[in-house]
Amino acid sequence: MLELVDRALENLERLYERFERPAVTLEPDEFRAPRGAWVLVDLGGRPVASGGLCRHEDGASVAELKRIWVEPEVRGRGLSRVLLGALEVRAVELGYSAVHLATGSRQPEAMRLYETSGYEVVARREVGPGRAFVTSYAKSLVPERPARIASRSSR
Repeated sequence: MLELVDRALENLERLYERFERPAVTLEPDEFRAPRGAWVLVDLGGRPVASGGLCRHEDGASVAELKRIWVEPEVRGRGLSRVLLGALEVRAVELGYSAVHLATGSRQPEAMRLYETSGYEVVARREVGPGRAFVTSYAKSLVPERPARIASRSSR
């Protein structure tokens, strides 16, 4: 798992010149039940994708998804969607009703994944003049209830 996180961070360093690894620490306790989880996807017994979820600062009912990563050589097989779905299921199991995540403008594949998976843009901020921006997304995990239509039976 740590190798995948390390490769994800190396990728962020390549994409974003002002990215500082020490500023992005992961506290293992954040990703332990009952508040969090870490999901691994393996292919042929080898971990090829991973991501974590932890409690978001917005409150006890919102989870934050972090460090979602799929190894480059296995991309294009739908594993990111499998991983995202597994993280969402785990969030519901832990009692979260919504998820939040953020990604950068130099990760268009990630942005497309989230936007085609029901996530809505909730904020966008620039990370330096003329540079990249960070987009925050959110998704409700609570299915909307269909409208109830009152009916009278005839006697």
